[in-house]
Amino acid sequence: MTRLFTAVDIPTAIQDRLHQLGRQVPGARAVPAHQLHLTLTFIGAVDDQRLQPIRQALAAIAAPPFAITIQGIGCFPPRGPARIIWAGVRPQPLLHRLQGLIEASLVPCGIIGETRSYSPHITIARIKTPAAGDRKFAAAHAAFITEEIPVEEFILYSSRLTPQGAIHTVENRYPLIP
Repeated sequence: MTRLFTAVDIPTAIQDRLHQLGRQVPGARAVPAHQLHLTLTFIGAVDDQRLQPIRQALAAIAAPPFAITIQGIGCFPPRGPARIIWAGVRPQPLLHRLQGLIEASLVPCGIIGETRSYSPHITIARIKTPAAGDRKFAAAHAAFITEEIPVEEFILYSSRLTPQGAIHTVENRYPLIP
């Protein structure tokens, strides 16, 4: 079984900024800079027989390139002790369209998407010991913003869980065509 997800890569300079921010969260483990990405769809564990149909379904997606801006810092869940610190993404209709196309293309492969609506974000830290300061940290950095990031492809990743954390491997790259 292979764990899969689709994502948009983030430029290295922005990964570094987000990682440095994640390192400042008290009682949290920052996501390593090279693993920071914008998840589009979590596919989950699939057997090897379904991998090729998934690749083909994703290759058939026709969507134009666009740009995103990372903006704001927040936490999940919205109430109670925070477990995740995230960087948000300014609303971008073409991002939501791409995510919807990916989910729809996977249905014939037996992959059913999330029931909750897509909330684009980049996880920057996982909280080990929830504290009252977590939400204050997010509020103090709510004005965080990056320059526009061009999105010219999306990526199919596999993810292997290890005691040191997840290891992500690029399985396929899918260009967005104007």
